[in-house]
Amino acid sequence: AAAKLEPSPGANVLTLIEAADKTGIWKKYVQQLGSSLDVLAPKLAKSLVEHCDSRAGVATFKRLPVRLVLGERSSKLDSQLKELLEAHADAQCVEVKNAGHFMLEESPAEVCSV
Repeated sequence: AAAKLEPSPGANVLTLIEAADKTGIWKKYVQQLGSSLDVLAPKLAKSLVEHCDSRAGVATFKRLPVRLVLGERSSKLDSQLKELLEAHADAQCVEVKNAGHFMLEESPAEVCSV
């Protein structure tokens, strides 16, 4: 039996983006990367895991202004996230009226005005 070839890392990324990208903007951008995506995809994933494991993201989060935007019909803040926002020096939570999880599609003008 012939060996089954696994899709390249870049092809996997492109497949995921195609499935999630309703606008086509991300797909177009990723396609411009071409075969270099095969090299970038594993490096990006490794870098993201290392960044999260190092807890460096926490220090970054504490330094930057944070604006959490939620649709009024989407999931609400849990207690842990509320605590993080309350402890942050420059954090705001904004609720977009007449919107759920897909705020940019449901209420684009209100989201952009936040």
